[in-house]
Amino acid sequence: MLPGIESWYSLGNKAKTGRKQGMEKVEQVSEVLAQPGGRDHLRHYCAADVVITAGVWMRLQLLMGTWSPEAFRSAAASLVTVARSSMPGLGPWLDRVDRRVWMLDAPAVAA
Repeated sequence: MLPGIESWYSLGNKAKTGRKQGMEKVEQVSEVLAQPGGRDHLRHYCAADVVITAGVWMRLQLLMGTWSPEAFRSAAASLVTVARSSMPGLGPWLDRVDRRVWMLDAPAVAA
């Protein structure tokens, strides 16, 4: 796991499908979609995946030395700001991120 990404890792269960796979997972996601607000939930789930992927890519740029810590902090802050303002439904997931670790202000602790 990449340092600092641990804080994003807990978001991986955002659809509450856990370790289910195949048709079992499809059926569970279908049940979520059938519930009131299910489509919004799926939209936020997909948007969260995009934000998480961007965050992993940004951290990789830092670890490879392509970006300085200052460049990373600027981009990371912008990602969170844009995600929060353009996708308000992501707020609950973004609130789970350990911002001090994400912004390199605190050491990552292994989960």
